[in-house]
Amino acid sequence: MQPLRAPIFVQLELTEGCNHRCFYCSNPFPHKRNPEFLSPEEIKRSLDQLLENEVFSVVLTGGEPFLNRDGLHFALDYLKGESMEVYVNTNLSLSLYGNDIKKLQTADNVLIAFHSLDKDKFNKIAAANSYDQVLRNLRILSNEDVKFGINQVVTQENKDQVYSTGKYLHSQF
Repeated sequence: MQPLRAPIFVQLELTEGCNHRCFYCSNPFPHKRNPEFLSPEEIKRSLDQLLENEVFSVVLTGGEPFLNRDGLHFALDYLKGESMEVYVNTNLSLSLYGNDIKKLQTADNVLIAFHSLDKDKFNKIAAANSYDQVLRNLRILSNEDVKFGINQVVTQENKDQVYSTGKYLHSQF
């Protein structure tokens, strides 16, 4: 058996910035006033190294990757047709446009944070008023056959709603 040459799974942070301020977030950068964004050239260099080393899958993330929409689109286009699995990790709270949908359809899966069925709790955990936009975007993804999954970090704020949130989302999408 040959030893691994590289990790089999990598997260590529396209930006440090995030429009949510979730208290549990492990990303130390979301509060920066001027977050940095990876340029297409930097993304290409990183992806070339991942492909060269036969990394099995990559998660395009941040911060919020849609804050670096051009970089996200570039990465999805660049990896189209490659054997590497491609995931996008997003809070899905920014407006989506037609081109976004076409790009997301090329991903193996879009991973979406959804904090709570309760609008007030959701917005409190996110420290943003984005519940309605996230639901609108989930409907768009569902209607456009974009493969997605929902994740929920369980906190003291939402621990009593894990089942009901999952049941609601299952009934809707």
